Amino acid sequence: MIRYRARWVVPIASTPIADGVVAVEGDRIAFVGPADDVVALDDALARLAQKHPEKAELVKLRYFAGLTVNEAAEVLGVSTSTVDRNWSYARAWLFRELSREGEA
Repeated sequence: MIRYRARWVVPIASTPIADGVVAVEGDRIAFVGPADDVVALDDALARLAQKHPEKAELVKLRYFAGLTVNEAAEVLGVSTSTVDRNWSYARAWLFRELSREGEA
């Protein structure tokens, strides 16, 4: 079993998600909210994994395991440029998905 730790950040830009908040600061994503919203995050990550498994794996490495761009690139066997691109895409994708759920 792999155990992950989340990095919580101070929100710079945020959007309400039901009773929680998704915050984006630089290259980090933070989720603060009730347990139901954690399920929404997990569901969104599962949908991302279906469409883009490599990007979902990167989110797990960066967000939950706390790896840096260089560390994630080494683990995934890709360049840091690829990690930067995929991280930007994944953050935007998850932000959009979670924002939609908050509107529903």
